[in-house]
Amino acid sequence: MEQAIQLFGYLILAVLGFVLPVVAILFSVFQEGLSKLAIQYEAEKSHSEENIREQFQRKERKAGIDVSAIEQSLKELKSIKKTAETKLSYLNPKKQVIRLFISLMLALLGVVATFLISHFTNYYCLYPLLVSLVAFSYAIVVLWKLIGIIIEVRKIVDVDRKDTENRTTELLIALVEEVKKTGQYYLQRVYIALDGKDIKDDSRMVTAQANGKKELELGIQNHESRMAKNVEIGFILPNSFIVEKTDYYSIYRDKDEQIVRYTVSLIHGNTHHICLPLIITPLEQGDYRVRTFIKAENIESTYKNITIKVT
Repeated sequence: MEQAIQLFGYLILAVLGFVLPVVAILFSVFQEGLSKLAIQYEAEKSHSEENIREQFQRKERKAGIDVSAIEQSLKELKSIKKTAETKLSYLNPKKQVIRLFISLMLALLGVVATFLISHFTNYYCLYPLLVSLVAFSYAIVVLWKLIGIIIEVRKIVDVDRKDTENRTTELLIALVEEVKKTGQYYLQRVYIALDGKDIKDDSRMVTAQANGKKELELGIQNHESRMAKNVEIGFILPNSFIVEKTDYYSIYRDKDEQIVRYTVSLIHGNTHHICLPLIITPLEQGDYRVRTFIKAENIESTYKNITIKVT
């Protein structure tokens, strides 16, 4: 028993002496990414609150409305708001490092107290040991959540870096005017495929139900004989749509809109690349003009509109 407690104490010291400083350093390195992530979650929280108010108003009116569908949408919106509030509470680096330090120090003091009390009685030493276990468990939970935050921040940093690289590439390509004029560099016939059909103009229409999930089947069709490199496709959606979060696309939100991005490193010539579906839930009826875009290292940024008809 005494040896197990001693090993537990060593574990606390290892976390306190190594893991905590590493977390503090990572937070300081990714400070800009933390600020951007905080802005996103603030916008997500604000949009959720606004949509919740609108859904409650619709629920009160009731006339010709599927109340059960509204209840489901409200449940999702409340979950999104709660998640945003939780993530925001972990985006203060100083506060989180202090929280970890205090809980780990309390756990360490509990181990020390256990050893001291055990010399006099074996019964009362269980109390500081229990406090130590609870404090250490809490520290591990906080550490796990912080690791998740760091992963999200790293994704934002990677996206920003990729955008910078793409802009640099575009500027370098612009210098080769003759190549651009003859059309020998940029690929022309690469399109977003929606429900199996290429988006070539602004005539595409998709139907959806208010407060009902809609899966948009997506792909990228390369009709050229050459490879498309570092391809990015995206959808600019209104904030009245709930976009289901996955690891396969990124979502950026601001006060006016939300942008969903898919990225593919390369697509071979005459190849159809299948993307995982984009899952959305419209909250209000109406016709929504949604802007789509496709761009790549060797594809000029191209924007097309689709219409989502919500009934």
